[in-house]
Amino acid sequence: MDETGKLKATFVGDLMLHSGFWEMAREKGPDFVFEPVKEIFARADFLFGNLEVPLSSVPGDARPGKLCLKGDKQYIQTLKTAGFSMLSLANNHSFDFGWDAYEDMAHGLSEAGIPFLGAGENLAQARELKVVELGGVRLGFLAYSARSTNGSDYATESDFGVAPADGELMLEDVRRYRDRVDHLVLSVHWGVEYAEMPTPEQVVLGRRLIDAGARLIVGHHPHIFQGYERYKDGAILYSLGNFCDSDLHWEGPEKTYRWTLTEADREGLIAEVAFSASGIENIEFVPLWLNEDNRPVPCGGEQKAQLLGKLARRSEYLGIEALGADDHRQAGRQRFPEMVRRRLLLAEHGSNQALPLRLPVGAGFPVSHGQVFQIPLEIPSD
Repeated sequence: MDETGKLKATFVGDLMLHSGFWEMAREKGPDFVFEPVKEIFARADFLFGNLEVPLSSVPGDARPGKLCLKGDKQYIQTLKTAGFSMLSLANNHSFDFGWDAYEDMAHGLSEAGIPFLGAGENLAQARELKVVELGGVRLGFLAYSARSTNGSDYATESDFGVAPADGELMLEDVRRYRDRVDHLVLSVHWGVEYAEMPTPEQVVLGRRLIDAGARLIVGHHPHIFQGYERYKDGAILYSLGNFCDSDLHWEGPEKTYRWTLTEADREGLIAEVAFSASGIENIEFVPLWLNEDNRPVPCGGEQKAQLLGKLARRSEYLGIEALGADDHRQAGRQRFPEMVRRRLLLAEHGSNQALPLRLPVGAGFPVSHGQVFQIPLEIPSD
């Protein structure tokens, strides 16, 4: 907390402490992973991340039909030592090895004194608000995971899982809690993997949540950083990309999965958000590169400029501001807001029809894969 009474909350992307990080813990110690970002973490009043793997010593049974990840339970203490203040567990991997492995991790986090949210033994627990007050600024946190992200367990009234990113449910929570805190922050696991853009449905939902009383939305899941926008008196960070990740080779019960990190996997962002009691004062981004050890290293020089340039261009496509774009990029800027406008009209008429998004490379949209996406993200109609 500085002299002006501003609170600096620092947000990182996906904490993918699986596969190669087991060997790192054995050979170099688990604290090795976050050494390059110690100085950045030290200047944070509050540190938040999306813990994308169960950190557990319980074997558990891998969920069928999906890639299942797990990390060394030693990393719980590493997260505490690094300074993490709170973690979201609302993602598609928290229950990869069932309730027992999740409960083991949850117990470990509680023992370490790290609050977590977005998952639990039932829907009520998964939707619980977590509140932090620092220097007179009161922050509230909620976390959700979209059903379209291939999760295995979504909480119900009687069953464990993560809080689903269903529009009406999220709006209900925002309206319930907005007056209990100065600022309401939502961590949302959503979007399309390796797409440089959010979908129009995400943009509409994000803006509706800000309209309802959320102050900040921090996105996870795509494993690539996306643009951001300042909307009214709030902000939407659509995806911060990876904060750490690893190549993998995992033999599941039904199929074998192999993956080598791409350049997009290795690029990420740290967001430093300055809050006052009245609003968001400033947002600064620290570009990251996952090095040969898969550790997050702050970028400098030309690499920093290149990644900040990518962030500016991806934000520009949302229709936020013109940055001297050429005609090709200008066309993309015009088309995406038009998709958002069309989606708003559908929502106003009570339709939850997902838009088929044709996003070919080189046709005005910066997307890593030329595909047609049908995104079943529920959008509230009011």
